[in-house]
Amino acid sequence: MAFSVAHLSDFHWPAVPEGGVLDFANKRLLGMVNLRLRRRRIHRMTVLDALLDKLAEVKPDHLAVTGDLAN
Repeated sequence: MAFSVAHLSDFHWPAVPEGGVLDFANKRLLGMVNLRLRRRRIHRMTVLDALLDKLAEVKPDHLAVTGDLAN
């Protein structure tokens, strides 16, 4: 019996943590600033959107998600 597997790894979804201003008064603030100013060109939502469209087209039997999921 054959089946298809889609493997996603390290897609670094630009997640925004919930919380107030004080919750960002640490490395989260620096990480968010770095993401917004420098790394947004690397981790683009358009790439993730294209990936999701392709997955909907291919319809794999299984999906394996490994690595870093979010920034």
